[in-house]
Amino acid sequence: MVNVTALAFEPIWMVVEERAADGSKVSRTTGRDYIILETIAGALNFTFRAIPPTNSNDIMQDVRTRVSFLRSTKVALLSLLAQNHDSTFMIEEATLTFAMAKPLLPPRWQSLYHPFSGQVWAAVVGLLFLVPPTLLLVARSEATITPKEGEGRSPPGPLLVTQDVVGTLLGQDFTRRLPSRSSTQIVVGAWLVLAFIVGTAYRGNLTAFLTVLKYPPRPENLEQLIQTDARVAMHPDIYLYFYNFYKQSNSTLFRAVAARTYVAASHADGLQQAIKEKYRTRLEQQFMPPEEAGMEEVAAGPSGLSPTMTSDTVTPPPSDGIVYVYEGLLLRVLVAENYTRDDGWSPLYVARRPIQPGYAVWYAPKDAPYTHIIDRCLLAFHGINCYIGFGCYTIIV
Repeated sequence: MVNVTALAFEPIWMVVEERAADGSKVSRTTGRDYIILETIAGALNFTFRAIPPTNSNDIMQDVRTRVSFLRSTKVALLSLLAQNHDSTFMIEEATLTFAMAKPLLPPRWQSLYHPFSGQVWAAVVGLLFLVPPTLLLVARSEATITPKEGEGRSPPGPLLVTQDVVGTLLGQDFTRRLPSRSSTQIVVGAWLVLAFIVGTAYRGNLTAFLTVLKYPPRPENLEQLIQTDARVAMHPDIYLYFYNFYKQSNSTLFRAVAARTYVAASHADGLQQAIKEKYRTRLEQQFMPPEEAGMEEVAAGPSGLSPTMTSDTVTPPPSDGIVYVYEGLLLRVLVAENYTRDDGWSPLYVARRPIQPGYAVWYAPKDAPYTHIIDRCLLAFHGINCYIGFGCYTIIV
């Protein structure tokens, strides 16, 4: 019987309840990494027992002290961990990412200027300042008092010309008090064509912007996250290694992340803090998470916190925004299960791109003699592309 360290999180390693033939409920361990390890154990003729981490703040302690012979849930390949551990062949690309509150939608009235970009609006405003003086100059130069046109008729004034130009842009007709000379008609005709094009494009785009909501830009990768002033919350089981790795990194982006990072007591606490203050008054009661005991994966002390933490450790510093960093697969599950309404809307989103480059692996004790055997088995799974889109889970199950 081989001890392996497993940190349960969906859909990598989880326990599900099923109904047996006699109607009773039975628990069964499943998940992508569990199925892979179970298949490898069957092929190599050994059995394993999953044990939780002894130290919730140091998830690699059991592997490092050889209490466990394999960390069988994936962790990003870090140089800090490679110093004291061996690693298997890659499981997949690293998926560490962040969850953040969606930016609030702008007021509806702002949709009036969304159909055009700033450059187009500047061009339209510039034409409104340019066309009336041009038309007024042409009209006055051609305004002659003759018996045919009416004795005593005066040239149009600036207010009349401006009213005609702006009115045509809004769909109104000319007052027909301008001279009917050819040069005036050319200027008026050119403006009418331009006003028709601008008005048609604006009305068509306005309908689309009033129908489909447009969110402001939001961070989707590490570089965009650093451009904001958001603080970074991490779960205790990844804080120790990732914080130190980022702090010691040569990358300015990683060091910036380390400077903003603090510990959240649990997944529920981290995601709840990620909801901005402007959401809380309206949605906190609607998106209350389940009992933290059901989601908690840390050994809580009498106060509900990890024995090595104080209340100061888990209190977020003041900030305009907070992001919660963890494995993207689990974040999507938690957001879908606990922070999504029946109509599919959620105040949270999970970033599309990971913040940790590289690959995720299983870790073994330093100089373990069996990692190359596990590597051959993992290569067999890669040979059938079973990691892509959870194909492995589909094929085996």
